[in-house]
Amino acid sequence: MPSRLAHTPDATDQRRLFRQSGAMVLGIVTIVICAVILVFGLWSMHRLHAVDIAWPIAVALLAWVLFVRPCVVLTEQAVVIHNLVRDVQIPWAAVESTQSRWNLKVVTTGGAGYGSWAITTQRRRVPRAQRIGLGMGNFRSRAERKQPIDVGAYLNGPERAQSAAAVAASIDEMKAASAPQPTGDTGVRVQPAWWGIAALGAAVVLIVVGLLG
Repeated sequence: MPSRLAHTPDATDQRRLFRQSGAMVLGIVTIVICAVILVFGLWSMHRLHAVDIAWPIAVALLAWVLFVRPCVVLTEQAVVIHNLVRDVQIPWAAVESTQSRWNLKVVTTGGAGYGSWAITTQRRRVPRAQRIGLGMGNFRSRAERKQPIDVGAYLNGPERAQSAAAVAASIDEMKAASAPQPTGDTGVRVQPAWWGIAALGAAVVLIVVGLLG
């Protein structure tokens, strides 16, 4: 049974933080649009009703919880997974392996697996020459169309830096570098993500207010 997260890693630790830029941008853009809607409504109407405020704030809160807050942090002591409603801290001594088929998953020495909402599988990077060869380019010369398609180069292309496979590789590297002692901390600490839970609760309340308003 994992214990509760008693503390967060010290702020002086060197950290590596992973988020996927697409989700991050979507979340930030959504929040900015909601803020613009509120400001424009206040400026044009000088007074907003509850329903006019409820929907934009609810959507902004959901965008923050779903797309902005979730991340994976690697510190000198542990792998920290921030998900929607819970945070997990896995000491390096407790990390057994990683998986990345659908999303990042850290498997502990006790056999438990902890997945990340923020880090999912992504398509590999495709060099421009291979995009052209695979018919992905917008413009292809006659000579380029005659070139054989190198599907192997596409399938073996480099992973995106924020993909599940790339983050899993970073965890494996740091795990190997940490060289934990047999007496190292192996207690996985789990705690509710109170800010995420509060934001979700507030969003639900605001949605109800918007529906009833």
